[in-house]
Amino acid sequence: MKILLIKGIVAAAFAALSFMAPNRPVARISADEDAIKKVIIAETEAFWDKDFSTLANQWAHGNYVRVVGWWPRGGVTVMKGWSVIGGRMEKLITDNPEKNHQQVRRENINIRVSGNMAWVTFEQYGTDTGETAMDMPGLSYETRILEKQDGHWKIVYAGWLLDGGTESNQTKK
Repeated sequence: MKILLIKGIVAAAFAALSFMAPNRPVARISADEDAIKKVIIAETEAFWDKDFSTLANQWAHGNYVRVVGWWPRGGVTVMKGWSVIGGRMEKLITDNPEKNHQQVRRENINIRVSGNMAWVTFEQYGTDTGETAMDMPGLSYETRILEKQDGHWKIVYAGWLLDGGTESNQTKK
């Protein structure tokens, strides 16, 4: 009888442990990672589809948001605050209204979530569609920082460095 009682207590303990908090953060992070990926994809697609409203919805609209990037055609780009970032993106889209039919590929995605902040790095490969104002052909090294606001992830920082090659420098080594 004692053995049966001990087996029952052990089984109950294992069952209780399986429902405790350590498993919950893993599920939450996985859901956050999926939501973050969707924001990054939606923002990129809206940029090339020339859909400013959808693009703007992926961003926080504060003075603290930033864009920092480099590409051969434009050199260094630094924009501070949503009013500047949004204004420039809206003008770029208005001046170039035709959809840019990109075939984007992302690799080596690294997502770190800590509370209501997330840091993402990835390699992105764009195609050359001939639209010089908006194309980013080849490899670019991308960084995004996102903030969770009212339950929704929003971009607060976008960084990019267009290498232009067709494979990562890590692959070349």
